[in-house]
Amino acid sequence: MADALWAILQQLDIWGLQCQLNRMNRSRSRQDHAQEQRILALEEENKELRLHLTVLVNILVAKGVFSAEEIKSIISTLEADASATRCPKCGFTYQWDGVRCGHCSYQVEAAVAPILMEHVDRPKPGVGT
Repeated sequence: MADALWAILQQLDIWGLQCQLNRMNRSRSRQDHAQEQRILALEEENKELRLHLTVLVNILVAKGVFSAEEIKSIISTLEADASATRCPKCGFTYQWDGVRCGHCSYQVEAAVAPILMEHVDRPKPGVGT
């Protein structure tokens, strides 16, 4: 029995299996590293976009285009639309990410545009009077 077991063990290419396992681990490690780098780049881009958005909102409020309450209302509308689980236009959940529908190509910005235009079109106090 022991001789049969020894013969089977000798037939196995243990070093080859170990090399293959090491290769797979290195490959997985490279993939994890590449994914980590992509995540870090996206997080950095997100920080930069948030900063730009903050600056733009402050400019809009300072120029009197929108009041702080109007900005909060628009942001609330955007957040409510983004949190919806179904496309408001077609009702599909397929490829709906809260902003754009992969089925009918509906975009949240199109729904918020009338709200934005309503505020932009109204006359500013003290301008042209």
